[in-house]
Amino acid sequence: MRILAVALLLAAAPGLAAQVDAEAKKKRLAEIVKQMGELHLEGEKLLNELSGGDPDRKQAILRETMEKHAPKMAAEAGRSQIASNERNASSTLTTLASAEADFRANDRDANNLIDFWVADVSALYRIVADEAIKLIEVSVAHADAKPCVPLEKEGKAPGAGKDSSKLIALGKPSTKAGYWFAAVENFQDTTGATVKYDPGNGRNNSKFGFCTYPAEHGKTGKFTFILNEKNTVWKKDTGGQPVSVYPADPAKDGWSKLD
Repeated sequence: MRILAVALLLAAAPGLAAQVDAEAKKKRLAEIVKQMGELHLEGEKLLNELSGGDPDRKQAILRETMEKHAPKMAAEAGRSQIASNERNASSTLTTLASAEADFRANDRDANNLIDFWVADVSALYRIVADEAIKLIEVSVAHADAKPCVPLEKEGKAPGAGKDSSKLIALGKPSTKAGYWFAAVENFQDTTGATVKYDPGNGRNNSKFGFCTYPAEHGKTGKFTFILNEKNTVWKKDTGGQPVSVYPADPAKDGWSKLD
């Protein structure tokens, strides 16, 4: 019986050892996860203190630190962050089309005309009709690269008489997830001629165009995105440059339709 018991113990030993080893590894993994959680909270606190809570500054500090001390991790994190920023930018761009549809259908500026707003991005939040219309998120309004009135100031929107509208002040401009947004100034008609969206009053009866582009090409994003009244998002690597003319046929101009 003793011989049988020893034989059974020896047969079971590898399995028992593996089980003990697995339990030890699970325990150690749990300790590491706990430490990671604690370090994450400490890291977030330090980043907030160093950046003053500014999200773009926070991202820049984190990127600089990782590039210096963990280059492989920085490269992977950079690729992931760029992809995230691009998704955010393209999806945010579609909200501008929704805002324009609302602006036109419901005469949000109360000028008794059926028209789109084309002078800038931020006025889709800032225009006052009894109160600010706020058709877009304030973070998008802050990311307007070319506001018709500086974001830090109150002012009058383009136009005169019934087309004149007050704009509220918002404060310092800042990117949204590493991207700037802007109203495209011109479009290409079917003949190839370049035509201004804005005839001088900040409105257009039937057309509008917007673009969003990375604040730091290759670091906060690679692609520039455009969208107009047809509500299709197109992307292209413009080297981080904004778009000044909306092409009549984006595909022929090297743009790819976003899936």
